[in-house]
Amino acid sequence: PDLVEEYEELITAGGAQPGIVDLSTFNVVNAVLVSSATFDHDWLLINVGAPDQASIAILRGPQIIFFRTRGAETGGTLTDLVHQTSMYYEDRLQGGGFTRAVICGASGDDVRRGLEQRLGLPVEPLDIRAAAALTDRISVAPSLLDALAPLAGLLLRGREKAA
Repeated sequence: PDLVEEYEELITAGGAQPGIVDLSTFNVVNAVLVSSATFDHDWLLINVGAPDQASIAILRGPQIIFFRTRGAETGGTLTDLVHQTSMYYEDRLQGGGFTRAVICGASGDDVRRGLEQRLGLPVEPLDIRAAAALTDRISVAPSLLDALAPLAGLLLRGREKAA
């Protein structure tokens, strides 16, 4: 069976009913769009699911124009992947440059600094609190915000940012 069927079988065996199967990066895009100011230009989303897995989306405003994912079996660093993607964007998509870069899943300063040097612009960690209030705590660890981003994006899909 294919991968989705394997997951569905596991869920059914556990006594639950499978529901939505979705890509987390697309839901992170939703979270960014609802959490942030309006996007009129090209921007980059870097979603790190694990140290050896990442997805990158290039968006023109709210529309995804390019999506790429790298799994554990692929060599190279995250910085290399982002650089290759930005070169493809410039060469093949006639991109005029990113106005913004957002990262989810690897909010460490070392990772961000390396990406900022390669891209030549600040790389912002995603903070979903503008769209999804977390009222049960005084502070929130960046790793929790990263873990909640795809879930918040799924719940906020199709909503507009409140004025």
